[in-house]
Formats: sequence, structure tokens, C-alpha cells
Amino acid sequence: MNYNNSIKIAEIRIEDKEYEVRMTEHSALRMIDRGIDKFVVTGSIIALGKRINQIEENGYDEGIVIDKPHNVAVIFAIFKDKYTCKSIVKIITVINRANVFVKENTKIFNV
Repeated sequence: MNYNNSIKIAEIRIEDKEYEVRMTEHSALRMIDRGIDKFVVTGSIIALGKRINQIEENGYDEGIVIDKPHNVAVIFAIFKDKYTCKSIVKIITVINRANVFVKENTKIFNV
């Protein structure tokens, strides 16, 4: 585990903004348990495109990407790391189906 109890799996640039995509130990274990490739998860985040910038600007704490073509759901948070000031997309967990219950106040994104 690296800083912030997470593992960096990608760095992405959307327009002029850079993000680190990181996964928690929990999400890494769920990917293994559920047979979900980390590249599918990263691709689901990248598929958000410019919406990532809007998510951070609007101050959403959590979001979920419903990726119907890959039949997965990726629950994530976007925040600025207080020590490095980097923008982080942290994968909280992944679910091996697209038809999922979404808790209240979680922003839904379909890709």
C-alpha cells in the first residue's frame, strides 16, 4: 500500500487537469474475488471524460459508474489529497453487475 492507503493504477489528464486513479485494498480484493480486470475499472473511470472535472468542481463526495457494456459498477470518490494537493480518483469498490442499488446522494454516471 502506498500513501493514503491506496495503490496507484493510473494517471490521466482530462483537458488541463491531472488525476491519479487509485484503488483501496478493499477494491483490489473485490476485483480479484469478482474476476474484474483493473483495466476495465480504469477504462470505466476514463470513459467519464470531461465529467470528471465537473464532478470535482461540483463537490460530489462519491459517484458510481454504471458500465453496462462490461457489466460492472465502479464506486469512487474524487478529492484533493491534503498532503500532495493532487486530484485523486479513489476506487472504493467494484461490483460485477451493472444493475445495482445506489445509496442516496451518490451521483450516477452511465458509460
